Amino acid sequence: MKKFRWLGFLFLFLITAIATAQIIKPYQLGTQVEKLDEDTYHLIITGTLEPEWHLYTPTSDPGGSNPLRIDWHGAGEDFELIGKPVEVDTHSAFNDIFGVTETFWSNRVKLVQKIKLKNKNLSVITAQLDGQVCKESCLLVKDELLFDLTKAIDKSKTKSGGENVKKNTDTKTSAPVKSKKEEQPGSEKTQGKKDEESAGAPEDETAKKDDDQQLEETDTLAEKTQNPLVIKDDSDKTPDEEEIQVEETHKKGLWWIFLMSLLGGLIALLTPCIYPMIPLTISFFTKQQDQIFSAGENKQDSGRGKAFLYGLFIVLIYVSLSIPFYLVEGISPNIFNKIATDPWLNFFFFIVFLLFALSFLGVSALDPQRLIPSKWVSKSDEYSNKTSGVLAIFFMAVTLVLVSFSCTGPILGALLGTVMTSAGSALALTVGLLGFGIGLALPFTLFALFPSMLKSLPTSGGWLNTVKVTLGFIELALAFKFLSNADLVLQLHLLEREVFLSIWIAIFFAMSLYLFGFIKLPYDDESRKIGVGRLITGLISLAFTFYMLPGLWGAPLKWISAFPPYLEYSESPHGVGYMKKIPHISENNVQAPDGAKILHDGLTVFDDLEQGLAYAKKVNKPVMLDFTGYACVNCRKMETNVWPDKKVHKLLKDDYIIISLYVDDKRELPENQQYISKYTGDKVITIGDKWAELQIYKYKSNSQPYYVLISPDEKLLNQPVAYEPNPAVYAKWLEEGLKKFKQNH
Repeated sequence: MKKFRWLGFLFLFLITAIATAQIIKPYQLGTQVEKLDEDTYHLIITGTLEPEWHLYTPTSDPGGSNPLRIDWHGAGEDFELIGKPVEVDTHSAFNDIFGVTETFWSNRVKLVQKIKLKNKNLSVITAQLDGQVCKESCLLVKDELLFDLTKAIDKSKTKSGGENVKKNTDTKTSAPVKSKKEEQPGSEKTQGKKDEESAGAPEDETAKKDDDQQLEETDTLAEKTQNPLVIKDDSDKTPDEEEIQVEETHKKGLWWIFLMSLLGGLIALLTPCIYPMIPLTISFFTKQQDQIFSAGENKQDSGRGKAFLYGLFIVLIYVSLSIPFYLVEGISPNIFNKIATDPWLNFFFFIVFLLFALSFLGVSALDPQRLIPSKWVSKSDEYSNKTSGVLAIFFMAVTLVLVSFSCTGPILGALLGTVMTSAGSALALTVGLLGFGIGLALPFTLFALFPSMLKSLPTSGGWLNTVKVTLGFIELALAFKFLSNADLVLQLHLLEREVFLSIWIAIFFAMSLYLFGFIKLPYDDESRKIGVGRLITGLISLAFTFYMLPGLWGAPLKWISAFPPYLEYSESPHGVGYMKKIPHISENNVQAPDGAKILHDGLTVFDDLEQGLAYAKKVNKPVMLDFTGYACVNCRKMETNVWPDKKVHKLLKDDYIIISLYVDDKRELPENQQYISKYTGDKVITIGDKWAELQIYKYKSNSQPYYVLISPDEKLLNQPVAYEPNPAVYAKWLEEGLKKFKQNH
């Protein structure tokens, strides 16, 4: 067992890499504004911290971890700071390493700064934060926060609010302002000292209590700033809303990826590069088994055990290909969305798939095996012969992966390309590669355990090339899907629905002719006979061709709705009167509200958050946020297969305001609305980037489609959902949100 111990370390490394890469940021910060009188305001920074993380306050001893530094832009010119910021819910602890007492926030962050305006026309204040957040290790904090004075909560109109807030900074306190929920003995001395420095008036115990009460009341504020990505304080939520958990990963989608990838691995086995290797490899392990038993060695080290290790190594090699994507995703959580929506990257995938398809169709000069240096294959084979035991089996697995790339490369490329351009994640890639590796390795292990099954395998022959060519046709069709993605994102209207379907009809009709023997390609045998399997596959391809034909005249084509452009993206969106025949869709000429459009199925949809929310408040209806994309595959499935359902359609049309936010919208924001992301540090320039960040950091998801039901004041009504192909389940979800809205409004 000692020789297998290092496998445990490998598994531990993979699990640790996957687990740690999920943290986007150990802290979230937001802003709130209170108006005290005509020109006096409270600027409030709130936030949350991941468990066991500490953010060091501005008053923390500079001899320890870096204290938070706040640069108020315009201070002294447009406004003046009144006193020092008040730190709430702080803790203190002695740091043995630095020999100082540090002051920090845990779990919750809150800081209040009082200001007085000099520039009466000032509407927005920005603050640059620099500091350090630490656990076992430390990360730099470099955020820019925005405070929108025009959206401040007016405390001057309350009976005693103005007086309480004024005392907050004008009254000296000898003890810190502590949360009523939690008392920290160690923080009193330190915080009292800070408050003493920031005040000059005599001590007033009543005023101190008022300060505590006022600062506690700020926990209930949740006013947004101009930056749409402000994360609201948890205390802003109603008790029911606190139970709503935002969905991070759609398990059904992962299972679908796994099953499709498993099927891809099994199909790869039926290619000329791999299929002939099955009996040779199994023969090697069965001989190993006989030799070992004759030597009287332990059964655990038998040929069957080594065959199992061989399959396990194949799976691990493929899964390990996803590890770098966790590192990239940790640096930029929006990376997969950017990949999915980048038109030039989609065009690159189109070229790659086109070359892979031509290779499968018989163009030998484009063999993907040329991408693998021959030295790698020879070295791996050399090590498998020189070494022994587990190491030799590992290099045997590496050799198989390298040698079979000519056939697995295009299939694996289809898997990676589809997951990455569907706004997936590193986890989705891992699941896909796991399924592919298991599909490829499973037969080797099964045949090694049951060698008699080899007799049932058909012999190699011309049918292997037929499988390869058939995959080439499918690969060619997928290539045009990526070209369509690029066209959709750029809105060029060069590859509209009718053109796309015409190309697919031609490809699958040509595949039917090939399978029926009317077309010959390089490496095909001269036999005119075709097998039953080839005949059935040809009939399926021909039937699929006939199925797509009505799509040229407006049929929705629900079976493949994820692939062609959506119905509106065509020369004739309504076809030949098709959609008008749906009975539950009104044919009245309804005028769309400002900022909205009426789709072919009668649904009124906004594409701007502020305009949609304003209209929802006006008509007092709940909102469905639809995080979608022009190149989103599952979004088209939902819009074509689920939304037209009679019950779903009625709910969406009569009871909800739909706001579709396209995360791949490449239109630039007006210059005065562009901002620096406080999460990534990148400049948010496009409309799509703004919606993508809103989805990631407020609703904790980066997959599309993603549906969120909220009230007009942006309170969650129930748990958001992702791709849900069952109309009944989707309708029930909509009804739950509507019921919750009616209860509270």
